[in-house]
Amino acid sequence: MATDLQHHFQQLAQSQVPLWIDGWKYGLALLNDGQQPDWSDTAATVAYLRTLQGLVKSDVITLHVEDFYTYWIEKHPELLVAMGEKRRLGFALRTLLADADARQQLDAIIFGLCEGYKDTPVVLALPSPKQWITKAHCTAKAINNVQVTWDDAESASMYIADFLRHFSQRAISGILLQDNAQCGPNSDNDIARYQPILNIADNYQWHVLIDGCQGDYSPSPRTGIAYSLQSIDTHSAQQNSKFSPDDIIATGLKLDLLHWRQVERSALLSAHFYFSTLPLDAKPEVILEKIAELKNASRLTPQEVSCP
Repeated sequence: MATDLQHHFQQLAQSQVPLWIDGWKYGLALLNDGQQPDWSDTAATVAYLRTLQGLVKSDVITLHVEDFYTYWIEKHPELLVAMGEKRRLGFALRTLLADADARQQLDAIIFGLCEGYKDTPVVLALPSPKQWITKAHCTAKAINNVQVTWDDAESASMYIADFLRHFSQRAISGILLQDNAQCGPNSDNDIARYQPILNIADNYQWHVLIDGCQGDYSPSPRTGIAYSLQSIDTHSAQQNSKFSPDDIIATGLKLDLLHWRQVERSALLSAHFYFSTLPLDAKPEVILEKIAELKNASRLTPQEVSCP
């Protein structure tokens, strides 16, 4: 059974704000000479992820699905050829996600990771539908960019939802949809284009998190999004807004681990968890020191505890 993400955060928040550390690229630089792990070797990939988790001790474990597929395409050029066989925008992504061998290998990795961390949530990090359909098409056609509409994003959502069904038996806790900064949804209507993914997640009791919304926009809880990753400015704007508490989504506060002391304590304590992506060139001893400092600073008194 998967660890319930919301319950996990609530339990941790009895003593301190949970800390979700994305150390993927930092780990590649530190442990693997900047190279991807051998994703085709399940045991080696899971062992790498366990070593990384042993270093950063994140309260949530992230599996980067896009990196898996980048590796898979490089090792299976015939798939790249198949992705480019038709001109239609969504064909490349649909072909990529329909590859049975890739899905089977990814499923084995997810299974191994979930089996090893039954008490820690495992979240799949995916490009947002709009981002993934763009990247797949550009990769297949060897071009730099293509115009993508929200109608296209809705089509991509259906492909991704069908893809996610193949992992329904795995103890996944959540799905993180990631956009480049300020390139994601700008309204609840945009979020509605992700409905196929939200429906699948609701069916399998996975929490959906979103990163990269535009401006100060933050989804309404009624959209089906469980958590929004927010910058300091966006989070502060939400906290100072006139919205009722029922209209404010639970927040993951994005922190620069090396400069988090610049953030006001009130902002730190109003977040439901912290999310930090580790810099590639940081020294391990500095990272460990900053993690310890942030965890110590985020310890809550009984008067400060506030669960989502």
